[in-house]
Amino acid sequence: MSQTKTFNFTLLAPTKEWFSGPADSVHFSTKSGEMEILPEHVSLVGIIDFTIVKVRKNGHVDEFLVRSGAVSIDPEGKEVRMLAQDVQDRKSMDKKSLKEYLTFVVDKLKKPEELSKYQINFLEDTKVGLEKSFEILKQN
Repeated sequence: MSQTKTFNFTLLAPTKEWFSGPADSVHFSTKSGEMEILPEHVSLVGIIDFTIVKVRKNGHVDEFLVRSGAVSIDPEGKEVRMLAQDVQDRKSMDKKSLKEYLTFVVDKLKKPEELSKYQINFLEDTKVGLEKSFEILKQN
């Protein structure tokens, strides 16, 4: 089998297609551990909790922060699709806006009697995501 140089990678969230095009490799974490997808990778499906996705193409790396999703690789290893609940472009993340949003979320959670169960679950999940975003920003 001859090695293909790239594969098509698509990163989708409910409101936006964040990336679609050829990639040399994609690196991310699943609930089972770290993973790097290369052309002609074996077919698989994985669950994503919270990860940085690094898409490499021609020496350039795009980074996205992905929360809650799934990844699938077709049987030929030519198509990789990642569907996520939430995606942020790493370049656009700034500590000040994240901190303001985290403060808003924490303040809302202090008044659970004003919220539905769904809202509480959503805000608690958002809080965890924001805290992990801060951890990632501190590392860079």
